[in-house]
Amino acid sequence: MRHVFETRKRDEEAWERDAEIMAAAQWILWHGQTMFKFIIYNDDSSKDDARNKNHGLYKVGDDLGGTETFLPRSVERWRYWKARFEAVDNLPATDECKTLAARSARMMGALEDNMLF
Repeated sequence: MRHVFETRKRDEEAWERDAEIMAAAQWILWHGQTMFKFIIYNDDSSKDDARNKNHGLYKVGDDLGGTETFLPRSVERWRYWKARFEAVDNLPATDECKTLAARSARMMGALEDNMLF
């Protein structure tokens, strides 16, 4: 997700962008529940803190001049990714890419709504 939505890309072709978005969408569709459990239980956060010079914090879209800082695994970052999937609808992407991105955004919303108490 970070690679697709948070890093500056070289001048990539539309098909490359679509392929990356669709690959990220597949991760959510197939493994979204596992990913979200990993985020909300965050059992490994101490290892993240030890590895990162920013005490485990990353700026969202660091390569894009992002200013918001979230933990690598956080509900806030999950919501940021969900918003990026929703924004695909406004890109000049293929219908297949837009459909997968929309399904992933809905899945992410459903997981968040049903797994947070």
